[in-house]
Parts: sequence; structure tokens; C-alpha cells
Amino acid sequence: MAKLTIREKNRDRLYEICEEVVAIGSAPECNVILRDASASKRHCEIRKTKDGYRLVDLETKSGTRVNGEFVNQASLRTGDKVQIGDAAILFEGKSRPAPAHVPHVAERTRRLAEKRSGLPPNAVVGLVISGIALIVLVIVLGFNRRPWENPDEIIMKQAQAMVKTNRHEEALAKLKEIDLLPPDQRTPWVAQMRARTEVEIAGVLQQSNDARAKGKAEREMGEIVRYAYEHPKDVDEINKRLDAWHKSYEKLLSSLGPQVAKYNEIRDRYKERAPVEPPKKEPDPFDELDTEG
Repeated sequence: MAKLTIREKNRDRLYEICEEVVAIGSAPECNVILRDASASKRHCEIRKTKDGYRLVDLETKSGTRVNGEFVNQASLRTGDKVQIGDAAILFEGKSRPAPAHVPHVAERTRRLAEKRSGLPPNAVVGLVISGIALIVLVIVLGFNRRPWENPDEIIMKQAQAMVKTNRHEEALAKLKEIDLLPPDQRTPWVAQMRARTEVEIAGVLQQSNDARAKGKAEREMGEIVRYAYEHPKDVDEINKRLDAWHKSYEKLLSSLGPQVAKYNEIRDRYKERAPVEPPKKEPDPFDELDTEG
């Protein structure tokens, strides 16, 4: 039985010729598929004749060489070297033991399977590769879905999405839904992540609350200043408002520099009650009559 030893990029593979016509090229339907870029889709054919085997170039641009010479057709003898681009094909008219590194067993199995199934050349290999790719895809998709299968993991993912969009209070409410799940639907890593997430949310909410409280403190101090200038004699009310303001924002005084300066200024100005002038006594007309009498 005739054989072809195909060498590409210093790697050999063996093909046993069982067909009347062996197609060689880069197309998947060829019997011998070449990876060389200069190979046409159907580059040449090796045809079995009554006198032996004959190579026929299929009018390709890069051409086909046999033993170094470009040919359109040529009879093949054992030891002839067919060159297509960088790919070299050694023709052997009689079979001999294949080198140990040549996967002749796999090649033969592939061809026998093709022959029995009636599939086109290399179809079985394509099906096997497709099957392996499908299995890998299923495994990868399974691993990608696995981390979010448990209910508490789904809740955690939703809460983290809310944190990213600054919906912190909604995220806290969402995390509390984990407490409603039975113990067998909770995972340890979710508990750890939940604790860190709640601490992060608490810090953000505290900063937000402090910012709102600071704004309120500034507005109230402005009202006290306005009241003091409009009612300078109402010292008791001014000091009462100052005391209430200081008590309400005692924890934020370090961040309320300008307002604290106003507080101290007004406190110094209105430390004591302003003297109250006695009411003016209106003259009594009867007193004047008594004097005249």
C-alpha cells in the first residue's frame, strides 16, 4: 500500500493511500490538509492508475514541484519528494514500518471510521474536535454559573450592584434578606463578604449624615447671627440659642471652624443681659391741678 509522509514545520504525519484519488490542499474536505499559506484549497491530486500513481497539479499559482522541478503532471515512484510551499511530501509506493514518532495508528483509525460511516475526509476528526469543544464549553459555563447558584450569593451580588450605584440604604435592606434564608442555603464566604460590605456602607452613610448635619449647623448659625443683630437686647434668647446649637453639634465642632468663630464672637458680645431702661412715666394731669390749688 502506498504511503505519504507529510512534513510541515518539522513535524511528520503519515497518510496511507486507500482511495483512487487523494486530494491535497488547505480545504477541510481534502484528504491531506496542508497548513502552508501558499497551498491552494485544492492544490493537487494523486491519482491511482493501472501503471501506478500519478500527481496532477490543479493549475495553482504557486505550483507543485516533484524532486525540485515544477510539474503539471508526473508519475510518482518510491522516494519522490513533492514540494508545496514549505510543505514536503515523501511518496512511498510500498509500505514499510513507520517511524515511532509518526501517528500512523491514529491516521488509520480516522480513515477506517470515515470509510465505515461514509463521511467525507476529516469529518470524523472534526466531529471529535467539536465534541471536545462542546464538553469544554459546558464545563466553563458550569464554573461561571456555580458561584451564584446559592440564594445568599445571588442576594450578595444584587447588594454589591446597589453599592456601586450609591444606593447604600437599599443595599443594607437587601443584605438583611440573607437572615431569612435557612442555614443550609448560606455559604461562609458570603458571611465574610457581608460583614465587610456592611462596614463599608456604614462608613459611607456616616459621612453622608455628617455632611447633612454640617450643612444644617451652618444654616442654624446663620439664623442665630441674624437674630442677634436684629434683637441685640434679647441677650437671654441669644444665649439660649447658642447653648442649644453647641449641644446639638458638639461632635462636629472640629469641622465647623467658621461657625465656631461666629459662635465665640456672639457669645463674647452678648455675655450679659443688656441694661433695661425703666419705662418712662407719663405726666399725670391731676398732679398739675393739685399743684395749682
